Amino acid sequence: MKKHYSRYRAALPSTSLGGYIGIHGLGGRSPYLNRRMDWTDGCLAVTDAEIDKLSRWVKVGTQVVISG
Repeated sequence: MKKHYSRYRAALPSTSLGGYIGIHGLGGRSPYLNRRMDWTDGCLAVTDAEIDKLSRWVKVGTQVVISG
């Protein structure tokens, strides 16, 4: 795990540390759902319109650092 993290700055997907985190659209769900409950299992969900805009600049596979 340490070797993978030092190389990719991310946890292996198949460990309890996490993985398979994505940024995705709502897929027909109400935008209010995001405010009422945590349904994404760690992913970031944005409106479908926002994901369309984001896809113009960020391609699949781009490393994204989320901090807060």
